[in-house]
Amino acid sequence: MKKQTTLFLGNNLTADPGDHDFVVDGLYAGLSLSMFNFTGTSLQVTATALYEDGFDLAYDAQTANFTVGRTVKGTTSGATGVIVKDTDAGTTGTLTLKRVQGTFYDNEPLVEYNAATPGAAVVNGQMVRRVVEGGVWADTGAITASADAMFLNPDLVAGDGDRGRVWPRRFRLKFVFTAVTDADFAVDLVQSELK
Repeated sequence: MKKQTTLFLGNNLTADPGDHDFVVDGLYAGLSLSMFNFTGTSLQVTATALYEDGFDLAYDAQTANFTVGRTVKGTTSGATGVIVKDTDAGTTGTLTLKRVQGTFYDNEPLVEYNAATPGAAVVNGQMVRRVVEGGVWADTGAITASADAMFLNPDLVAGDGDRGRVWPRRFRLKFVFTAVTDADFAVDLVQSELK
């Protein structure tokens, strides 16, 4: 099963499209890179995997410090999460949480659960999902004509088996154009799920 999405169209008057994020929900993602009337044109595409790395939860009105490794709980929502990092700026800060269950409410009291000296503050805003970049796992090199590039999902790359086959997987594509003097181009993403 395949689906195709046009990421962008452009010409030599178009600014560098920059980075694009897209979600892969199949085993392979193919890029169809079509350029027409090109003169002195080079296009290079790199793909970098993006991994979810917990959640950030801002707080204010802190009355007691939090401790990494403890579980924090929203007293109204009942949501919980394990603290893996506390960026403390006095009475304000941000907790990085993993193993989150539930949704924390803005302005609800936040306390460490089952702690003798619990940290305490008030939630400031909504949880934000942390996404971090892994290494570059695909690079087309310089392309000077119409081409197709097939990017293998990094879950299937040797050494990545510990991540398992978790879908969807998110990637960042970076497009770099060089010496575009006379070109029209189209970049299509073709996603294929192979059984």
